[in-house]
This record gives sequence, structure tokens and C-alpha cells, in this order.
Amino acid sequence: MSEFVGSPNLPQSKVTAVVVSGENEAVCRALEGLGISLFKTDPCARLAAPVASHADMLFCHLGGDRVIAERSQKKLGEQLERQGFIVSDHEIESGRYPFDAGLNVLRLNGRAVFCPKSAAERAVADLEPVPVRQGYTKCSVCVVDESSIITDDESIERACREHFDVLKIRKGFVRLPGYDYGFIGGCTGMIDKNAVAFCGSLSSHPDGNRIKAFLSERNVEAVELFEGELIDIGSILPVMTVR
Repeated sequence: MSEFVGSPNLPQSKVTAVVVSGENEAVCRALEGLGISLFKTDPCARLAAPVASHADMLFCHLGGDRVIAERSQKKLGEQLERQGFIVSDHEIESGRYPFDAGLNVLRLNGRAVFCPKSAAERAVADLEPVPVRQGYTKCSVCVVDESSIITDDESIERACREHFDVLKIRKGFVRLPGYDYGFIGGCTGMIDKNAVAFCGSLSSHPDGNRIKAFLSERNVEAVELFEGELIDIGSILPVMTVR
């Protein structure tokens, strides 16, 4: 039996379902091999091709059974509704940054970390606001636990120091085809209360050992889904766990 993840990005037991892009077959195979069901996004024509199917651009979990999906995600919305989710929609204003990032916000432990210029109002409502300059906020943050995050973004680090333990790492070293680099949040997602999945090997990152130490200090396991460089796939977003 499965139940909804109560607090966004913070599963309290083994994850049984995630929202994720279906573009990277190696990631999908690895997640399914761990017994995780996939709700896959479809490409959105209003987004740039490299990020057109990125889950953190097209989907926002509000907590429990409440989610927001970009209007183009009809199939995803129907699949989630069949599982009992209440799905509301959002239309991306423009494919131009930061207006493409309306749903790319971080909801964590009662706070919303977001860029005021771009965030959809419903995606940040009813939470303590933590405004930052970075529009791709969720993509820029790897969630470790309810009080710990990893990021390469200076504005996020400054704003979040008051609220979370923050490991600041070097920018880059995460591949995103079509761009100079991707982001650490975009290649990660929690798959259990004490486990974070990485799309690639931490040894490929110059701060890999620091990341491992930060996780270890918090009793969190790094699960590398495959060998090789880290790849930004648009985040792995947990939505259901073992009851």
C-alpha cells in the first residue's frame, strides 16, 4: 500500500512513485529497478528543447494529494488523478527566463524558496517566503533532509543560511545538453527518508567528497543511479511512499 508524500520533497519512508522526465532511459530503468513507479512528463512546446520535459519546470507538489501541473501535461494529470491526486493547472507565461520558471520553486519544511519575478502564486502560497534571485530554484537545490540542502547558487545560499544548513558547492560539473552546465538539484531527488538518488557518480564532481561527507553527517545515503558524469534531468520528485 502507498500513500501521498505529506511534505514536498520529504518522503518519510521508501518512495514508490515519482514525477520525472522520461527522456533519460538510464534514469528511468534505474528507478524502476528500485521498485519505483514513474509518472512521466511530456515535452512542453513553450519551453526550450533541452528542458522541455523537465519535471521541475512542469510540476509542483504542494503536499499530500495536492499538485500543480503545467497545462500541457494532460496525460500526467490524468494518471495522477487516477491515483487520487487533486490536480490544478498552470500555464507557462513564456519560454523566456525567468517567466518559464513559474513552477520551479522549492517547498521545504513550511517554507517556499522562490524568485518573486517568476514564481506562480499558488506554488508558494501559505508558506513562509524565502525570496531569492535564482528563478530555477528547485533545480538549483538538492534536498538532503528537512533542515539541510546543497546548492551552487550564491543567492540561495545567502537567503537560506538563516533557515537551513547549506552546503555550497562549485558551479558547473553537472551536464545539461544544450547548455554550458546544469544544476545539482536537477540531477537528484529523495527516494527514501534517508536516501538521495543522484543521476550519475559523485566522483565526477570536484566537490563529490564534500557532498558525501555532508550526507553522511546527516545519516543520508547517496544512491548513484548509474556511473559517469552527473546529468541534470529536471529533478526526481517523490510523490508517493510506502504506507
